[in-house]
Amino acid sequence: MKNKFIFVLSITILFNTLLAKEPNMSLSIGYYLPSISDTNLKDIKISLNFWASEVSKNSNINLKSYFYKNIKKLKSDLKNKKIDLVTASTLVLAKDFKPGTFQDGFKSIGTNPKAQNRLLLLIQKDKPYKKLKDLRHKTIARIANQDIESLYLNVKLQESFHQNANQFFKKNIFLKNYAKAILKLFFKKADVALVTQEAFDLASELNPQIKKRLKVIDRYDVKLITMGLFRKDVSKNIIDKFMSTVVKLHLTPRGKQILTIYKADHIISGKVSELISIKKLYRKYLTLTSKKQKG
Repeated sequence: MKNKFIFVLSITILFNTLLAKEPNMSLSIGYYLPSISDTNLKDIKISLNFWASEVSKNSNINLKSYFYKNIKKLKSDLKNKKIDLVTASTLVLAKDFKPGTFQDGFKSIGTNPKAQNRLLLLIQKDKPYKKLKDLRHKTIARIANQDIESLYLNVKLQESFHQNANQFFKKNIFLKNYAKAILKLFFKKADVALVTQEAFDLASELNPQIKKRLKVIDRYDVKLITMGLFRKDVSKNIIDKFMSTVVKLHLTPRGKQILTIYKADHIISGKVSELISIKKLYRKYLTLTSKKQKG
């Protein structure tokens, strides 16, 4: 998530560089930090300042970035038009903002979006586990503070066992990235790992022993991306210019280099409609936990 979040920062600033001759244009971006809480704020600012120097050389565009830990403050500033673009996880965008708040924005995708947005529950092949129920009271390796992953897993566990992950598993080991979770399982420091198909494929390419010793016990297709969405009344002109620039980023040597750094292949439109399925899943989770409390 760290790479993707800093990537959004970089793309936004690079966009301003490429629009160098457009005077009096401004864009205020609000970044919700809990969506990327494994990222050091200092690292974000270093990345931001690097691209800002490029902007200052070539552009008259006024770019402002704001960082938020409090969702109420972010919502207030968006309502008061201090913020033009909100960057956060799809779960935050879906559950914390009212319908009609946003218009379409953008997101980055990899070379294999399906693998990028598929969660796997991995186990060791030499273990007798066959179904999710066999993992009760086991140790799971997961990514820290990933709200979408947690939501999908908890819905699955609530449906079958009326428990969240912290109740179902004996121990949750929270790590900074998927590679660490896979290695934790590989070296038998955990019984199960929750990672993406993309991460598992990459790890297996680097170390074929991983695929020989680990196997998939369950999988879920999800929407794991962080998206940037524009406030509903932001000028269509600036949005069109933004999108026409970033969707072609991968066609230039400079742009391709940036995309490679952030493990992305290209930029596409991020649709507000993509939040519908996330909102439905969140409501399902609330319904499941509500029934449990009433029971």
